[in-house]
Amino acid sequence: MLEAIRKHSTGIVVKILLVLLVLSFAAWGVGDMFKGGGVSDTVATIGDAKITVQQFGAELNREVDRLRPMFGGNFSLQKARDMGIADNVLNNMIVRKQVALAAADLGLKIDDNVIRSSIRQNPEFFNKVGKFDRFKFEQVLQQNGLTESAYVERVRSGLALAIYLDALRSGVEAPSPLISVLFKYRNERRVLDVARFEDGAQKNIPAPDAATLAAYHKKNAAKYMSPEYRAVGMIVISANDLAGDIAVNEKQIKAAYDSRADEFISPEKRTIQQILFPSEKEAQKARAQIVSGKDFAAVAKAMTGADAKTITLGTFTRSQILPSLATVTFSLKKNTVSQPVKSPLGWHLLRVTAIQPGVQRPLSAVRDKVIADVKHEKALDLMFKVSNKLDDALAGGATLQEAAKDNALTYRAISSIDRRGMDASGKPVANLPQDPKFLKTVFATNQGQDSSLVETKDGYFVVHVQTVTPPALIPLDKVKDRVAADWKAEQQTEIARKKAAALLKKVQSDATNESHFPSMAKAAGASVVTSPAIRRDGDGDTLNLPKKLLAEVFKDKQGGLAMASAPGVSLVARVRTVEPADPALAGVMDAEIKKKLAANMAGDLLEQIAAAMHVRYPSTIDRAAFDRVF
Repeated sequence: MLEAIRKHSTGIVVKILLVLLVLSFAAWGVGDMFKGGGVSDTVATIGDAKITVQQFGAELNREVDRLRPMFGGNFSLQKARDMGIADNVLNNMIVRKQVALAAADLGLKIDDNVIRSSIRQNPEFFNKVGKFDRFKFEQVLQQNGLTESAYVERVRSGLALAIYLDALRSGVEAPSPLISVLFKYRNERRVLDVARFEDGAQKNIPAPDAATLAAYHKKNAAKYMSPEYRAVGMIVISANDLAGDIAVNEKQIKAAYDSRADEFISPEKRTIQQILFPSEKEAQKARAQIVSGKDFAAVAKAMTGADAKTITLGTFTRSQILPSLATVTFSLKKNTVSQPVKSPLGWHLLRVTAIQPGVQRPLSAVRDKVIADVKHEKALDLMFKVSNKLDDALAGGATLQEAAKDNALTYRAISSIDRRGMDASGKPVANLPQDPKFLKTVFATNQGQDSSLVETKDGYFVVHVQTVTPPALIPLDKVKDRVAADWKAEQQTEIARKKAAALLKKVQSDATNESHFPSMAKAAGASVVTSPAIRRDGDGDTLNLPKKLLAEVFKDKQGGLAMASAPGVSLVARVRTVEPADPALAGVMDAEIKKKLAANMAGDLLEQIAAAMHVRYPSTIDRAAFDRVF
């Protein structure tokens, strides 16, 4: 959902400029300062603007929350700092200040009505019927730690910045002569006669003798190597395995249910209607009409044009809406209307049309879940204790077999496993821990050694590497058929390539190849196809010709020749005809080329703007204040 906020705050041009500004930090630098004699609340100063410790901390926390699903639940502020993410967040905040200052210097201000309209038109905040949903909007902000006023300011600055950049780019236009040249270059087409020498069509290749196979096997040894295999012993501890042997009595079940009573309450839900007004005066006028007896929907239609479907927001629990609106909504009696409530989007009248009381689910309805949860909690406690005992036993010199027996755990031996988790027969080894750490640990542990006890999301494991079988060349007698097939395929490819090269040389020496090329190609053993008209970028190519071949034939004129290889085939192509760009396409294609050229020129302009901003709005960072965030 954070993408809804980012998308709405900046357009593509703004994003490009921000990227250029951040990248140019390496060239322009940011001054570091260390203040003494007091504690500063300012992390960075940009011209006359400042970024406070609180602002930086809030932004960094939002970024860490966003990245935590990617890096795992233990991803912290300190880890973000170690990875350079904290510096990147601050750099982004600095460049946003720089561009905001530039927009402000031009006197760019965005009217509240424009912001309101922009937010309401953002599809990320629409409900299922395609209408702006106030509660969905508030949920997104709440989930991302943003206040409504902070988000409105993001939108305001983003819109101002877009206007600022559009003004700078508005005069960028590609010259007509350049557009004409590019149009002709891009849209010229060529029809090709293509001779195809298929590898598989090369017959009568004598079978290789033993010496030839042996030499080929040795020369291409990398193709016939077995992977490194390891024989390992292992112990796996998981809460799920331990839970099966845990007994739970009625007293424990009842205590667990009582302690989690709130969890088994279906919360109260309310169906809500809303009318949105631009002013408090209009909202009060509408409320007076409703209180006097007029229909809520009729007043909404008469004063705002909203129909019954639009004013009905849906059914929500208290936790699904922001606290400020939840207090008002859940204090209303059924079919009563609230006092006007103000937000940056306008003035709201709220009405509750239905109330679904909260319901407590009895123990009988959730008994299986409670038992499973109690067992799992006990298993987690037991797993921690067992893992400590196992770790102590191994540290005391016990073997994995001995430690497993003493702690009632299962020891398992695997006779062979490679880095992909396959055994020597090429089949997957069953029932391995589903964590990448397992295979990494197996192949990082020395022969004859135990690994450390490794924690996974499901539990723990430890391995002992018994033997290591290094990669080795598979004996020829075990891969003889494969070696023979590979040798034959290589011979076929080479014969096809030589035939194509011979045809190319023969045609190049024949001044009358224009008429003779197809017959000469067929006489050499090739099949011949004629392509449709193909553009240099491959448009129109139904033969899947190699890019290298197309590049070569577009360097030459009619009658020109080129040769290239593709998987399973060698090709010789001759330019049958050259078709100039169709003038009828000029209108549409010129517009496309003009647009792309303007975009490239605008990119060059943005680079210059980024450099100029670093000069006009220099920045400094207080590292002492920066450090206080962690």
